[in-house]
Amino acid sequence: MARTRNPIPQIVPVSMALSPRLTLTVCPTDRFKIGTFSLYAQLPDTPELLPSAALLLPVLRRGTREYPTQELINRHLDDLYAADCRIANACVGDVRCLGFVSDLPESRVLPGQMKLLPDILDLMVQLFFDPLKEENGSLSARYIEAERKNLLETLEALINYPAAYANSRFRAAFMQDRDCGEPLTPARIRELPTDQLQRLLENICDHAHFHAFYIGQTPPDEIAALLTEQLMPRLQTSSGAPCGARPRVLLPRPSVLSVHETLHAGQSHLLMGYRTPITMGTPEFYAMMLCNELLGGSPISRLFTQLREKKSLCYSCQSEYLSDRGELIVSCGIDRASRDAAQNEIIEQIAALQRGEFDSAELEGARALLLGGYTQLDDSTRALASFYRLRYMLGLDQTVEDCRRAIAAVTAEEVVAAARSLCCDTVYFLEGTATEEGADDEYDDAT
Repeated sequence: MARTRNPIPQIVPVSMALSPRLTLTVCPTDRFKIGTFSLYAQLPDTPELLPSAALLLPVLRRGTREYPTQELINRHLDDLYAADCRIANACVGDVRCLGFVSDLPESRVLPGQMKLLPDILDLMVQLFFDPLKEENGSLSARYIEAERKNLLETLEALINYPAAYANSRFRAAFMQDRDCGEPLTPARIRELPTDQLQRLLENICDHAHFHAFYIGQTPPDEIAALLTEQLMPRLQTSSGAPCGARPRVLLPRPSVLSVHETLHAGQSHLLMGYRTPITMGTPEFYAMMLCNELLGGSPISRLFTQLREKKSLCYSCQSEYLSDRGELIVSCGIDRASRDAAQNEIIEQIAALQRGEFDSAELEGARALLLGGYTQLDDSTRALASFYRLRYMLGLDQTVEDCRRAIAAVTAEEVVAAARSLCCDTVYFLEGTATEEGADDEYDDAT
């Protein structure tokens, strides 16, 4: 007799507003031995915020008044059974989330049912509100310059990884003249005034809305009590930034922006950016998810089977749907001589989806892969945390099973309608001017 797998109990998030500036969301589950806790400060995203945030968070992570060096912070985490505390800097729609995330052992697997969450929360509160400072109250100048150097080296090293460099340059073109500003560049980091970090930290401490998120076995009321005791006294002002986010949807340009750059590399890279009004929360969202899966989201997608396998126009190809911004991005690594043919084939494959030229086997294969991906969420606290945090930020009350049911119900006609909403906005081509030898290896190393 075949064994049947017992259904996994659904996680139902519990959210509570603890103050005008503090919200807690808990996903109660005893499924994992490792829990995940995060504390984010949320601010409206602006063009000026990105470079300051990218530099401020590593500076804060360097030291606090109690643990003035990174070494001492890491020793403290080692004492907490190797719990971690990593930087988190992400944009959800029109809100930027800045904070720290920790994976920590659950109390039931520790000696004496030891609870680590109070210590982790205490450390995160210190990183925000008691970072190491100079005698005059400003952030450590030594740490700022050290982290500025680290960030500059990271950004300048992108040119050694053509795929990552092409993606960075594409984003700069895709967002050109838009209200969300330019991506990070070495010039922006070099020119960033030190006092701008201080102003951002003061803005966070005085006005940001804080969102604590936890997935694990600790009861919501217990975490709420910890936050009330350890964080609430720091949040004295009665109001702050909004706690939720709205999708950031930009209209496509009147005509497609085409950008051509060169780099001494063996492989070339072609990226095409499409815009759509469909975002997470709109009725057509799941149809667009399936549309992306059909186009380039998997090894059985049309881009992979047609561009790579059948016509040998690229070394790799994929598409990505950014659901909080209404963006679909196609990227592929190619020989420079294949640029026109690859671009025309991408356009043709999208047009084929818009005409409904796919059979039921393709659709059901894409659906099965997408459903499988949602099933795999149940194996990781990090994946589940990302799933539920994004939906909380966008004001959506959805479980993993809700999404699976919605995907299962999408029709071919709905996929065609979603595909027809795509409008090409930007085409970026990074031409590799070196010999083509070893291009495959170069791509693998870069990714």
